[in-house]
Amino acid sequence: MAEPIRTCIGCRKKATKWELVRIVRNEAGRVSVDERRKNPGRGAYVCLNPQCIELALTSKKLNKVLKTNLEPKEIESLKQVLINLLQR
Repeated sequence: MAEPIRTCIGCRKKATKWELVRIVRNEAGRVSVDERRKNPGRGAYVCLNPQCIELALTSKKLNKVLKTNLEPKEIESLKQVLINLLQR
């Protein structure tokens, strides 16, 4: 069985879903990093490197992909979570 392929919203590189980190918007509209990659909701994937994180988490790009309207402080909070994952 083939691995599911996803695209990074930052660099547009294609990779398996296990090589990327998922950001998800749940039914209530809450956006979070989905480390298990299994939470229900609309998802976006990003490579775990600083350049992709910066490219992917611009308000215009992330809001479009997740079909939401995040505040800049919410986007900054997501960046911090991803940076912390990067440092592990």
